[in-house]
Amino acid sequence: MNILLFDPFNGAAGDMVIGSLLDLGADEEAVRAAMRSVVGEPTIERVDRSGIRAVQVRAHAPVHHRILDEVLDRVAGSDAPAPAREMARRVFFRVHRAEEGIHGAGAHFHDAFPRGGG
Repeated sequence: MNILLFDPFNGAAGDMVIGSLLDLGADEEAVRAAMRSVVGEPTIERVDRSGIRAVQVRAHAPVHHRILDEVLDRVAGSDAPAPAREMARRVFFRVHRAEEGIHGAGAHFHDAFPRGGG
């Protein structure tokens, strides 16, 4: 059995997480289809930065400020598998609660579907 320990103690951008998972063997076409259905066709390429190889993912969607219901509608309408949509829904609910704890009622997602690039 393989075990993956994922501990982004200082945070991790979505493009970095997706790139890492692709580098570990995630199905690139499934990732492309899911991203295409939410933010448009991504650019996915192997890069080398100062001897460090990685998979770089860039989404090309404009940044929008969205409320929770808008984000959940986009997730529900995506081509991602049902378990992935459900997990994303739970994650966005948790992030929303945290944002409201910091910013108060009416918090919005300003990075929910970013331009990408990282």
